[in-house]
Amino acid sequence: MIQSSIHYMGNKFKLLPQMLPYFPKNINRFYDLFGGSATVSLNIKANEYHINDLSNHVYNLYKLFKETSADEIIKYCYENRDKWGFTINETVKKEIAKLNKEPFEKCRDYMNENPTTLGYYFLTFYSFCNQFRFNRDNKFNMPVGNGYFKKESEQPIRSMCKFFNQENVYIYQLSYEKVD
Repeated sequence: MIQSSIHYMGNKFKLLPQMLPYFPKNINRFYDLFGGSATVSLNIKANEYHINDLSNHVYNLYKLFKETSADEIIKYCYENRDKWGFTINETVKKEIAKLNKEPFEKCRDYMNENPTTLGYYFLTFYSFCNQFRFNRDNKFNMPVGNGYFKKESEQPIRSMCKFFNQENVYIYQLSYEKVD
């Protein structure tokens, strides 16, 4: 099974073994009307994928994976990890949130003043439960967490880019009843 690199509440990854047997074997068009992390789409075989999410931030992540190479995303994450001084010391796992709190807050403030989808995506590797959330002023407002960008983070990014770069993957930001 392919795990999404978008960590989103309600992700269906753990439910896939129970869900997948109920899908038909031959799917011409698969509509993921509430796409979220795109976990279901990533794990269904279809001739076409129509993935929709009303959230501007989720839709922009789909666009990021469709329009940006995995190598560019990964390079950006490593460069910013070093630029902001995040710790990656495996021996201090229990202390990592405390050690990364100051760099995270400085980076988050910068990204909120200079917003980009890639910048916000980078922040998710260090945010609580790797989630993203925005306040009414459209500012990223998650607190620091125990995660960080590491070698194991690369493969899910590569999988997302490979999937979204297919010509048969269409993305939308519409109310579900308007997707056709």
